[in-house]
Amino acid sequence: MDTNKLRLRDVLANVDLTVALRCFMQKNINSELLSFYLRAHDFKSLVDPEDIRIKGLSIFHQFFTQNAPNEISITAEEREKINRKLQIPNEMITAFDESRQLIEKQIEIECLPQFFASDNYKIVQQQIKQQQQEEKKNNKKKFF
Repeated sequence: MDTNKLRLRDVLANVDLTVALRCFMQKNINSELLSFYLRAHDFKSLVDPEDIRIKGLSIFHQFFTQNAPNEISITAEEREKINRKLQIPNEMITAFDESRQLIEKQIEIECLPQFFASDNYKIVQQQIKQQQQEEKKNNKKKFF
């Protein structure tokens, strides 16, 4: 698989690669970036206004307040913009869009190349190849 063409979304589309990336980032890099990205991605799928409000505030406090448990460094202007959107019902669902896109680019530039060169990635890729080969064998048996 050509890792130069892989993007964060491609990696996250595979559960095994997601787990390997999370483990890699926890050991080697700022895992808060991936945690935020995943939480913000899940946040976008919420529908209930009360869930959006509660989870939006939870994400904000977990990642963007001073001394947050998983603090991500952003400018005061970005922090205020997110906080403002979280106060307006029609805009809550988009509160993290810009930050999520910036974090996605940061992960793709700074983290993915290191991940693709890691043993974590190589092991999972080998497992995926073995699974695919087994599936091909099983499919051939079904036809004969």
